[in-house]
Amino acid sequence: IDGPAGAGKSTIARRLADRLGFTYIDTGAMYRAVALWAVRQAVDFGDPSAVARACRRWKTTLLCEEGPARRVRFLVGGYFPEKEIRAPEITVASYIAMISSARRASCSIADPADVGRYAINFWGGLPRRYLTDRAALAANHNFIDLAYNTIVEDSIGCADRIYAAANLPLSQSSRDTMLAWEQSNTQHKHGKHTYNLTDANLTTADIAREFEGYIRMFGDYF
Repeated sequence: IDGPAGAGKSTIARRLADRLGFTYIDTGAMYRAVALWAVRQAVDFGDPSAVARACRRWKTTLLCEEGPARRVRFLVGGYFPEKEIRAPEITVASYIAMISSARRASCSIADPADVGRYAINFWGGLPRRYLTDRAALAANHNFIDLAYNTIVEDSIGCADRIYAAANLPLSQSSRDTMLAWEQSNTQHKHGKHTYNLTDANLTTADIAREFEGYIRMFGDYF
């Protein structure tokens, strides 16, 4: 079952499994569970080899629920972290690298095109939902739009703008703490990734189509 994030793939799969008497396995939850475990193990997501090694070390327990709605849970530390694996930092954390490395660990061939489709389905839905939510909140909320390069070049200045918009003071000690963290965690500290759309069987036209609304609204910030 293929489709963008939030289209109802899991709902359809569960209903089909219930109707046909199959055991339902949520592979999306599996990848998020291993991502959660890797985060807790302080795995360097900037190092694909480290991610792949972590996937091979991961020892999970599969719990098959009893009853007519048979489902398999992937346990982390003895329980199923249903809420934790839906947290943004787990869902977003090096998503493509995690899926690709996890699949390499479980099979001899990882299909880059499959990873590309999975990734664009996931990422493509987020901006659309964001734009919809933003439009609904625009009447009662203020938004600050910051370009990525601006954040990289002047993160403290961006923090100043955010605090000022919220009418909150940014103390000197807080500024010093942020600056110290930034200096000890420089960009590309663990190496620099390069990505190629061709490797994932994607084109610039695919990106333009999936992110059309987002590009139209924020293209000047790129």
